[in-house]
Parts: sequence; C-alpha cells; structure tokens
Amino acid sequence: MDDIERRVVGVLEAIDEAGNAALGTDPRIPLAGNPHATISQRLGQMLIMGTPRQKAIAGVADKILTWIEVHEFGVQTESHCLDAIKDFPTSLPSAG
Repeated sequence: MDDIERRVVGVLEAIDEAGNAALGTDPRIPLAGNPHATISQRLGQMLIMGTPRQKAIAGVADKILTWIEVHEFGVQTESHCLDAIKDFPTSLPSAG
C-alpha cells in the first residue's frame, strides 16, 4: 500500500468510527458508540449479543459487507463483521 492509499484508508476508518459514535451507545453492545470501533465491529457484536431485531439487522448488513469483501476484494471469509471483532478488545476507552 503506498502513502496515498494509506492516507485514504486512514480517513475512511475515521469516518467509519465517527459513524459508530454517531449511532450512539447500547448497553447490550460494548463497542456501540465507541469512537475507537468501526460500524462493522458494532455489527459483529450485534450478531452475537443483540436483540433478535438487532441480530436480524446486523445479519443483513453482514451479508452485504461479506459479499463485497469476497467478490470485490477477493478476501475469503464467512463473515466480515465477525472477522472485524476477532481478537478485538471490548474494553476500549470511549473517550480520548
């Protein structure tokens, strides 16, 4: 990855994390609203810890993101959102 690509990815990650923060917190989902976590990580936790409605919403989003990752980027995965939370700490500070 060259310097320009690295910068673009950094900006996209910041936007993704800001989106998670903007969606707000949820006591069932530790990473919900945390500005250090992405929307995909939030969705991954929703798949595991969410209400039936949250699991359904996260499942649809995960199917779309997984399809994009597999068919557009050639990454072999079963779940984009579950991959996003693999080995990711849930106790990140929510500020700072």
